[in-house]
Amino acid sequence: MQKPGTSTAPRPISGPRFVGVFAAVALSFIGVAGYAHYVQAAIDRAATQIAEGAMPSIHRLVKARSGLRRVQMLLYWPLLDDGRSAQLHVAMAEHDHVRAEVAAYRDLPMFPGEHRIWTEVSVEVERMDKTLDEIFDRYARHDEQGARLLIQGTLPDDADRAARAMETSMDFIADESARVAHEIQDTRERAIIIQGTLCALAAILTITAGFMLLRTVTQYTNLLEAHGSLLERRADELEQFAGRVAHDILSPLQTTTLALTMVDQALPPDDRARAAVARGQRGVQRVRSIVDGLLRFARGGARPEPGDRTEVGPALDDLLAEVRALAEQHHIELRAAPSPPCAVACSPGVFTSLLDNLLQNAIKYMDDDRPERRIEVRVLERGEKIRFEVADTGPGIHADLLPGIFEPYIRGSTAGQPGIGLGLATVRRIAQTHGGGAGVESSIGHGSTFWFELPKQ
Repeated sequence: MQKPGTSTAPRPISGPRFVGVFAAVALSFIGVAGYAHYVQAAIDRAATQIAEGAMPSIHRLVKARSGLRRVQMLLYWPLLDDGRSAQLHVAMAEHDHVRAEVAAYRDLPMFPGEHRIWTEVSVEVERMDKTLDEIFDRYARHDEQGARLLIQGTLPDDADRAARAMETSMDFIADESARVAHEIQDTRERAIIIQGTLCALAAILTITAGFMLLRTVTQYTNLLEAHGSLLERRADELEQFAGRVAHDILSPLQTTTLALTMVDQALPPDDRARAAVARGQRGVQRVRSIVDGLLRFARGGARPEPGDRTEVGPALDDLLAEVRALAEQHHIELRAAPSPPCAVACSPGVFTSLLDNLLQNAIKYMDDDRPERRIEVRVLERGEKIRFEVADTGPGIHADLLPGIFEPYIRGSTAGQPGIGLGLATVRRIAQTHGGGAGVESSIGHGSTFWFELPKQ
């Protein structure tokens, strides 16, 4: 039997306790975001060290070593045919090219310890330079016999030592690149563990906060109904934020995997090293484009700033200049029809994002078997709006996919390409929030035309 003056109602949860729990939730999510930024910065630094230091260095040394061998070969020709003295000028020019490659290599960022190794290697390279200079000098003084003696006697040994010395530097750079690649892998694995721990902590704290909220609602119904609605909205926002943060962590980790693959394939020094680096850079850019698209999509509900204005002509020219190189790499002709002088009511960044999204899609989904590979950009006036069209000669889109092509996470039959299906959704959302729209016209086997409209300014 209950004693007088007592109550079975649970004790109310104090305000400071609520504040403490929700502060812990917020701090846990802030910790996830901060750690994601830290991991991304570390991975970017390591990837940049490989892409902008190691691979160009190997490329320069490979070209210098190959150049030395070409000089050596060219110098043998006058011995066989005295009438081919023009080859001497070719050899001298090739020697200057070798020196330029070595100088360019010395100007590149180096790994710790690489400068010391190059100091030792440069002794052999300089010896080779002196031998070549002496050969050219004797030819200039018409001492052909002396020059030939050097070519047959001293030159082969000096060339072999210089080439082996350059290989020593390339081996060191390759070993250091592998070490950095392993560091990237280790960072990725640690990030996965820490991310899981922080997300689990956030989930536990969220559940605890929900339980405390439920107890309080049963005691203060009228007061906490309104407060509960507010907290529910905040919980939804936190959930959306958690999804974005989780994806922001996964995206750079996927980039790391791609970078590791690229490094493994590019470690053997050959003439395709620069192409491998370029492919890796394009992969990084594509992943960053996906992340940017997600962020723009999440922010798409915001209204544009009053007075935003973009001159279409200059902005279009700048974007096409950047994208044309990528199109040429895929053997695609990129055209731009003459556009009328006009401006649209959006920021230059928004305009570039919208058009770049459509151009990147057109390049990415161009079938390799297409006999005609062309993309054309058109700017058309439509009353108070400007329409921007990106027409391609790709495979086209099935009619059953067209109604949902601008929905998030919807992808076509060519979904083997990188991406998560947010680019077109982002284009439509941003165009709509600026008072415009987006759409597509497509025919199987004849290509597609994607467009968006923005108000005139």
